[in-house]
Amino acid sequence: ICFPVTITKIEPEDKKQPAKNLIGDGTHESTPKNAQEYIAAIKKSGNKITSKEAQRVVESIEEWVNDSKYIREDQKTGKFNQQAEDITNYVQNSTPYKGEIHRGLRMASREEAMAWLKGDENGILDNQSAHASWTSNPDIAKQFAYFSYAGRGTQPVVIKSINKTGASIEGIASSGQDEVIVLKYTRHKVKNIAEKDGIIYVETEEVDGVPDSTPQTSS
Repeated sequence: ICFPVTITKIEPEDKKQPAKNLIGDGTHESTPKNAQEYIAAIKKSGNKITSKEAQRVVESIEEWVNDSKYIREDQKTGKFNQQAEDITNYVQNSTPYKGEIHRGLRMASREEAMAWLKGDENGILDNQSAHASWTSNPDIAKQFAYFSYAGRGTQPVVIKSINKTGASIEGIASSGQDEVIVLKYTRHKVKNIAEKDGIIYVETEEVDGVPDSTPQTSS
């Protein structure tokens, strides 16, 4: 006799629900530029934050812009990182950037790139369980694909997606890179792959969490 078994999807512990009222309007121009503006925006949204917390969030984002390596390394190894938590809170308090975003990567080889682009059994790309920097400017993504990790790879890859959850940090970053941070539990599924002038262009779709498993039965 077979009985249906319901597979319950368990959300990651750090996937907190965003505030009901979010700051900004989904544009780069609406993002706060400093701790004082962040406090004002949070209070205007009807939520609370201390000056110390706001300053820490701003400093964490500035550290991310300067060098995100150590924050990402902690996340990839499952180590707690306060800066990563601060960035998570900022993104979840912000209206998601409205529009298309891009990410430039440089892989060791074309073979490695194509193997990665196969994704898992559901076609979901490995995001290394870490926050990631994207940009609304495709030319900037292409530059990163060509020049990031110089000497460590030969295959540039540019990914694009319609953003659903990532937030702009352009006001605080002041980098001119139109940066959007996408949180570590965000998942992207490959829709199309094309190659032009040595670059692999990948169109993806942001999906809601990890797809549910296929219903199973046990006897």
